Amino acid sequence: MVLELDSKNKYLFEKYNYFKGHIFQSEAYSNLKQIENWHCLVHVDENDVIDGSMSIFVTNIEGIKATILYSPRGPVCVKDKTVYKEFLDKSYEIGKKYNALALKMDPDISNFDIEYKKMLLDLNFNFTKTSSIQSQYVYRLNIEGFTEENILNKLNKKTRYNIKKVLKKDFKVKERSIEYIDEFYNIMKETGIRKNYDIRSIDYFKRILTNYKNNAIMYIVYKDDEPICGGITVKNKNMAWCLYAGTKTKYIQSSPIYLLHYKRILWAIKNGCRVYDLGGSGWENDVLDSMPGVSKFKKQFGAELIKFIGGIEYYYKDINKEFLNWNSFIS
Repeated sequence: MVLELDSKNKYLFEKYNYFKGHIFQSEAYSNLKQIENWHCLVHVDENDVIDGSMSIFVTNIEGIKATILYSPRGPVCVKDKTVYKEFLDKSYEIGKKYNALALKMDPDISNFDIEYKKMLLDLNFNFTKTSSIQSQYVYRLNIEGFTEENILNKLNKKTRYNIKKVLKKDFKVKERSIEYIDEFYNIMKETGIRKNYDIRSIDYFKRILTNYKNNAIMYIVYKDDEPICGGITVKNKNMAWCLYAGTKTKYIQSSPIYLLHYKRILWAIKNGCRVYDLGGSGWENDVLDSMPGVSKFKKQFGAELIKFIGGIEYYYKDINKEFLNWNSFIS
């Protein structure tokens, strides 16, 4: 049975999500994205045990009086066709209220899970030909068994060397509160200019720290009193995500980013995480890596390239699929 939780019972959703879930499947993420219409669902088995959850955003389609429903990295549930069907039916009920044309998802499921993909096809989901909203390729490091004492020995030789080298330099890493967000933002601005990409607003970074609370941390690396490198990390029960990081240009060759990741991994270990997600890559359709330097850096930590199943869509109505550019709906 699928239940839609009201404001008084949303703690049940968070309780399940942070035990076995994803940081994008949370009320914190809906607040971060400033979603006006957010719905949280849980699936309860015959023993009244929650065995699945699904966060749904309602997003307007520009130019027409219609919406799409989007469940980022959702749902989080047991691999069961009946459970999925019940979530799908409930989403349809929600969609009718908003004239929704379709449901869009990009679950945290390996592309090599053939059984899972067959289940989705049996339920009449469509696999998108274009890229998903969330990255389809990420690098993840298994840190199960890592401790503060053995972490360096667990990493590969070159990364171990680079971390030890940076540790000998006159750098200091400090955990910083939201009051220091200007320092982090200035680092990100310089990084964005150097790499030619747009960065989030300072308010967006503030909302990460405000909404994820104790599940988020910001580290800044200093040379003397100058902030030169920084990153924001967010966790759930057993996984930590490196959401954002940057380095000032003149310190790139000094490699403070190694020290930053070292501290982030230590934080993840301390908080009981088993996986450290280093974020996306430039891979697309298995043939093109537009950011080979980034991929090389992440692989140096021993991270494995993971390919998810990508974007999937369920159409509530007969629509022109080519008309919908899904990536334009969620920023």
